[in-house]
Amino acid sequence: MAPRVGLRNCFRDFGSGWLLPLGSHLPDVGPAQGGPGAGSWFTATHAAAYAAERSLGEMRVTTRERAGRAVTTVGLGWLSAGLATACMSMGMAAAQDADATYVRAAEGAQVYNYQDYRGKVIATSDAGDLFRVLQRHEFEIDGRELSWLEVQAPAGMQVWVFGQFLVETGVEGVLRVSGTGVRMRPLPDSSVASFPLKNTLNTGDLVEFVERADPSKPFAEDWIRVNAEDAIGFMAQETTTPVTGEQEMAAAMTEWRNEQPELSQKVRAANEAVYAEADDPVQDPEPEIRPVTKPAASIPEEAYRSLAYGRTLFNNAIKKGKEAVEADFDPAIRAFLIVLDMVPEDAEIADQARDYLSKAEAHQTLAATREALKDANERQQQWLNSLQQQQAQAELKDSVHWGRFTGRGWLESTREGRETRWFLRWSGQVTFEVTCDNGRYDMAQFEGYEIGVRGSLLRARSMATESTPAEEALLDITRIEVISGSSR
Repeated sequence: MAPRVGLRNCFRDFGSGWLLPLGSHLPDVGPAQGGPGAGSWFTATHAAAYAAERSLGEMRVTTRERAGRAVTTVGLGWLSAGLATACMSMGMAAAQDADATYVRAAEGAQVYNYQDYRGKVIATSDAGDLFRVLQRHEFEIDGRELSWLEVQAPAGMQVWVFGQFLVETGVEGVLRVSGTGVRMRPLPDSSVASFPLKNTLNTGDLVEFVERADPSKPFAEDWIRVNAEDAIGFMAQETTTPVTGEQEMAAAMTEWRNEQPELSQKVRAANEAVYAEADDPVQDPEPEIRPVTKPAASIPEEAYRSLAYGRTLFNNAIKKGKEAVEADFDPAIRAFLIVLDMVPEDAEIADQARDYLSKAEAHQTLAATREALKDANERQQQWLNSLQQQQAQAELKDSVHWGRFTGRGWLESTREGRETRWFLRWSGQVTFEVTCDNGRYDMAQFEGYEIGVRGSLLRARSMATESTPAEEALLDITRIEVISGSSR
């Protein structure tokens, strides 16, 4: 039985397929974090959608209970915990459940890090596992209509987060995110294959610790596998069944609430116990969060990473020399365009991006020209080969044997007493005397027609002597093929 989605083992590696890079694989040190190589990657099919989405960042506006206080990730500040907060949270949850759409998974249905079967599997489902649908994507590839669902699992999904952006909460197995825009990945690295999930974690989000990638490293330098309650994955719609009907929807909403890990309640309960022992209810229960260095607001850190990675892609394409094709420069060009979309026009980094963009486009034009010339030469060669074949066939058609006959010509007859003799005449010359000893063909029916014949030679052609006239080669016909109509 496949492991259930959530707290069990949900991670499998199925390969990434062909991807187009966008962004950077340089170390993350600030917002839009996710560990070394937190660059964005996208499939060719969804390039435009992902470029717009990732360049704007994926900052979520969420409200969370945090150690007896409500915290918003958009800087609304600290709100005291109490009845108003609880009622507001309950009301929002109820409204969310009422508007939610749910599906149940087929046996072995898989959740991917993006909407493509070539992505990484982050969860494998048992039959009937429940998922909440956030959005549906429909597109067409090679004439085939595809539908993918953005989904969340009630117990969350297991992902990898860089340890630099996680701190302890005082509750065993529960960690708190200490950065904004921290990316979740399917693999413990930031390679091409480890394309990050669509959504990100933000300061104050709680996750469950699962394991470390390399315990020999300091925690802040290691990749940490966690169970993230809000992780968003993608499922092919064909592997799911929608939940319909009032009773089924009610059961789904109840199941969803019951399976949620409720990490905030665990942390609040542990902190309240600490306050009671210390008899200091005013004490701030929050552990110290390491400060996160943020880049200047006008120049996002992602812009510098995208520019650096774009240069790497451009140089790699250049190294191919005359073997480079037009598509080799597409990833670099997209990276430079993303930089220009993210920064002011008068910024120094914008000048650098424009400079590299013009170089990449020039090399792409050269590559496209080489491809066009190569294609034209190949088409010309194919045309010449075809023409040569046609000429060869025409020459065979004009030959006496046409490439497949023993003899060919117009069938004529002569009478010598009671005997009728048959001859093939080609280009005004008699080529064969023919007969059909097995009686298969009535030669009179083909008289006056141009025919091709196959058969065996009964007599070779002989020259005239003083006592005997010249005789043509005698051919015993076994097969006749009419080439053209009667001359009569």
